[in-house]
Amino acid sequence: MTLDIQAALESLRSGEEPVRRRVVEELGRSGQPEAVAPLLVAVADESWPVRQAAAEALAAFPEEALLPRLEAALRNDEDAGMRNAAMEIYVKLGPRAGEALLQLLDDSDQEVRNFAAVMLGARRERRAVERLIAALADPDLNVRHAAAAGLGQIGDPRAVLPLVEVLRTEPWLQYPAIGALGEIGDPQAAPALLDLLGDELLRGPAMEALGRLAGREALPRLVPHLYDPDPLLRNMAIQAVVAIEQRATASGESLDPEVQAALRRQGLVDHLLAALADEEPSNRRTAAMSGRWSPC
Repeated sequence: MTLDIQAALESLRSGEEPVRRRVVEELGRSGQPEAVAPLLVAVADESWPVRQAAAEALAAFPEEALLPRLEAALRNDEDAGMRNAAMEIYVKLGPRAGEALLQLLDDSDQEVRNFAAVMLGARRERRAVERLIAALADPDLNVRHAAAAGLGQIGDPRAVLPLVEVLRTEPWLQYPAIGALGEIGDPQAAPALLDLLGDELLRGPAMEALGRLAGREALPRLVPHLYDPDPLLRNMAIQAVVAIEQRATASGESLDPEVQAALRRQGLVDHLLAALADEEPSNRRTAAMSGRWSPC
């Protein structure tokens, strides 16, 4: 079967949905490596049935035939849709794709290194932890950012101390490093995050991360922020304190007296009552939990 790739691409870009789906099915049946490029175009189609058919067709290709063409699409600066589709497929493939992405972390093209770090994180590729830690020192800021975020997605505690070091030395990476530490959830990151509560720009993300990982030793630093004049930061502080107390009380400990007293202060009671009708579900849940601990 001879494929007319140009005709297939034209049909995928301008044909009606039934036509696009038929073209995808024909490309998949062909099994020819040349069909990969138009199928990647179809992965970004506006129609879910077309996207699904394209993804299924690509999944049927042997990885040794698919990976070189995915890499070519990744390097295609002129077609962002095809590049994004290639990234989506990379994430879904098996171990061989992970090995290929690890090699791309050493690529001379900074964009390719960036994409590789993003995909390794999305794959939660545990083999990549040490390589992504090394990429925290990449010359390119975007690669360093992707490495920090990817380490958070993977969630391996080996990344905690390197991320804490980044937090203290790399101002441009503080946001992704805070988020990654929160995702990993290792308590040894708590002291570094507590040090950020005095920073107005980083206080909110730091409180969110502390809510995920800190123990009660963080409460004396968090409780004062329950009265923050900014309602958004106040909600973040409440959520962090409640999350810490939930973990403690779930293990059989009694409610912290300082937290209980704070929840009874009138200004905070009024805020929690208003939060019960908040549009944000997490605020409603936190207010309801707080109310059970300290009935208004």
